[in-house]
Amino acid sequence: MCQNYNLTCTDDANAQPAFEVRMKTIASDQGAPARWEFRLLPVGADPMVTEPYELKVEEVDAEYARIDLITNNGNIAYMRKNLAEALLPDVAQRVQRRIQSSPSLGKGAVSRNENANVMWKRLAGKGLATYLPLPLDIYQLNT
Repeated sequence: MCQNYNLTCTDDANAQPAFEVRMKTIASDQGAPARWEFRLLPVGADPMVTEPYELKVEEVDAEYARIDLITNNGNIAYMRKNLAEALLPDVAQRVQRRIQSSPSLGKGAVSRNENANVMWKRLAGKGLATYLPLPLDIYQLNT
């Protein structure tokens, strides 16, 4: 199931760029967790020539969902836009789950890389996320 909507963020220059969001829900099947995929493009961008900003989230349980992937695909159109600050609370509301990072240390290490650490530390610095240390080693969105 797919849904399209627009999302506005506030960038570092206090401008409010708008993005077209395509949300795809992949329902759980035979015990597999539900998944959600989000692809963002600047409003009016040609999807044939513009790499999307991507977010993939997987259900942990009825209360939590974990980020599997978040990337700007190296596209400077997404840099310094504070997209995570606008997108992650929106995603939490749409999937009706609290959003967590993947762990990067300890048991169950998945794939939180240094770019993701920078993003989560920025969110924590703004009071939007909290770090839960080992043994969990995850960030959790404050929603």
